[in-house]
Amino acid sequence: MMERVEKWWRNAVGYQINLKSFFDSNNDGKGDLKGVIDKIPYIKNLGVDFVWLSPFYSSPDYDNGYDVSDFLSVGSDFGSMDDFNNLVEMLHENNIRIIIDLVLNHTSSQHEWFKESKKGEESKYYDYYFWENPKNGGGPPNNWESFFGGSVWTFDEKLEKYYFHSFSKYQPDLNWNNEAVRHEIRNIIDWWVEKGVDGFRIDAATHLKKEDWEYDNSENKWGAFTNVPGLNNYLDELKIAYGKHNLYIVGEAGGINVNEAKYWMEEKEYFNSIFDLDHIYKIGIPGFEKGDISRLKSSLVEWQEKLNDSMSHGIYLENHDTPRSISIFGDETPQCAKALATLLIGLSGTCFVYQGEEIGMTNYNFTKNSELLTEDSKNKYSSLLSRNIPEPVALKIAGRWARDHSRTTMQWDNSINGGFSKTHCLPLLTNSNYQSINVTSQITDKSSILNYYRFLIQLRHEEEILHEGKFVNLDKYSQDIFFFSRETEEGAILFLINLRNFEVSYTPFKEFFLSKYEVISPDTNKVDFTNRRITIDPYEIIILKTNFKND
Repeated sequence: MMERVEKWWRNAVGYQINLKSFFDSNNDGKGDLKGVIDKIPYIKNLGVDFVWLSPFYSSPDYDNGYDVSDFLSVGSDFGSMDDFNNLVEMLHENNIRIIIDLVLNHTSSQHEWFKESKKGEESKYYDYYFWENPKNGGGPPNNWESFFGGSVWTFDEKLEKYYFHSFSKYQPDLNWNNEAVRHEIRNIIDWWVEKGVDGFRIDAATHLKKEDWEYDNSENKWGAFTNVPGLNNYLDELKIAYGKHNLYIVGEAGGINVNEAKYWMEEKEYFNSIFDLDHIYKIGIPGFEKGDISRLKSSLVEWQEKLNDSMSHGIYLENHDTPRSISIFGDETPQCAKALATLLIGLSGTCFVYQGEEIGMTNYNFTKNSELLTEDSKNKYSSLLSRNIPEPVALKIAGRWARDHSRTTMQWDNSINGGFSKTHCLPLLTNSNYQSINVTSQITDKSSILNYYRFLIQLRHEEEILHEGKFVNLDKYSQDIFFFSRETEEGAILFLINLRNFEVSYTPFKEFFLSKYEVISPDTNKVDFTNRRITIDPYEIIILKTNFKND
């Protein structure tokens, strides 16, 4: 077990692995724990400090493993507990830490707790979930809508009651009002810490508390189970459970603003980092949406400035729930990928790279509705058809921003299935561009996206300014340019990034004597830094460094 170093995450770069689509070691069509072990040399070569591993628990897999049927076991498709133990040991031997998903809001409908709860009020597990009698002539208790579409209530014919689910009907919500549930969760935390994990990513952290069933959700359809008053009481208990282990805790905190996040991290210390959802924002007509660059900038700047002292913002552009950043924020070119990488890794906080992001993996081109594999995507497609939207249009709209894009198989080489698996009956999607976008083709190419990520991660580790440097926004007006610095008393590193696919003639609002700065971005050659006004190519990156003592 690695030493429990205090706040090791402050300058760390993490690598998120969606286990099912990462690497299939036994050619059964699904990624597994031994597949991650096989790729530890690659992960180490990338230079990251820790791995975030998606759910590997026993699960019917209706929602990418987030429907857990046993929190203390490894799903048979993923391997064995011995495989998990070996993975933890081998990562630690390579100085790579590991955090795992902790799903606290719900279980699978196949979990023994839920099966027992369905026996009725005589079962001790009945109050582990929310059961309610029919109302309004046999209808559900209220009209709330779930995150995946449709009602939050599903009727159980045998019990003749409704149960509550914020997400899928296969994911009944746990009743956190019940102290026995909270006790079970504390035991689960302790159990995995004994296995050697270095932290947890808390799934759906803001949804544990629910409003009374009479709550009016007309202004916010998900407000009845998002950051509801009283949630803090549950988080206080969790903090005690985490605190005795010095773990890294990341909270998925959709629905809270930056001031609430600051309170949760700095004053209450519920989490070391928070994933907010504010900056991944879409604009445009349905089916053709793009990421909002202006919103991306304003949101990131606000969170950077207000959380700067904590140095703990969870920075990401991609994860298992988002489309590919190179597709929604850019034009899928290598230079675009490098510009986004510079933004991601240059900011203050704990940085997360999602599998495939480091080689510029792109969105999938859906050609038939059977390729939509996530429940929310399928529900959206069906809903559009029910409104008489033509099938091709419905597929375009449902697929454009689908979570399915990030769950295509990792592209390792140009062989079958992109080297993910040798099976000819792959249940997952592989992007057709794997022959040109893959790890093998980029490893030896010094100008590749992969090697640029390695450069940035190494820069982040080696430059003291990027360890503790304060974020300073150097441009408050441009909607095309990110211009910011990381500064200490010793010096500064400046990042000037054009996130548009067109040339920008640019005058920084704050004057700099740019000739005093050393250029450290590998591809910057032509810009005349002695001019007050400079011209920046599409997706161009300029990284500059100065030592204040030498000025």
